[in-house]
Amino acid sequence: MKTLIAVNFALGNKIIPQEIQKDENSGIEGNYKTKSYGLLTLLLAQSSVGNDTVTSAHFVGSYVTDKTAIYLTSISKSLTYSGTVTLTGNSELPSTFIDAAYINNSPNKLTNNGKITISDIRLPEINPDFEKIFEQTQGLKTALKDVEKPKDSLFYNSFFFITERLVNFFVKI
Repeated sequence: MKTLIAVNFALGNKIIPQEIQKDENSGIEGNYKTKSYGLLTLLLAQSSVGNDTVTSAHFVGSYVTDKTAIYLTSISKSLTYSGTVTLTGNSELPSTFIDAAYINNSPNKLTNNGKITISDIRLPEINPDFEKIFEQTQGLKTALKDVEKPKDSLFYNSFFFITERLVNFFVKI
């Protein structure tokens, strides 16, 4: 419960690192830190009293004002869909017509919650923050069979441990 206080404190400060005062009544201390996790920001919160420590990890981000749902350049084929599809946001497509494809002989349903406009011949510029992350990502291509699995289990890694090796594994394959 007290890690929730650390999380709320962090979010209230726009995840800018700041010291949390110790609760003198309960003796609970809390702290948090943020780190980059690919394109996402990870908030790691921790509360402790005596020898008891509770930790939690949360993906956090800011509200994006761009309402684009999908963008296909005008040199692409027009968009097709199959099944039940909902587009929430504006779409920039080669054509304002979205064609249904009948893959499994089932009825198709398209719900579009936004406007459709004709796209340009080029993709929009990438967000500079994303570009920096891609420039920093380095790693070696690794076959799945070569990745160590502890006790023949699933691949896992706590957010509180170093994530670089696992992230590079998923990014580079």
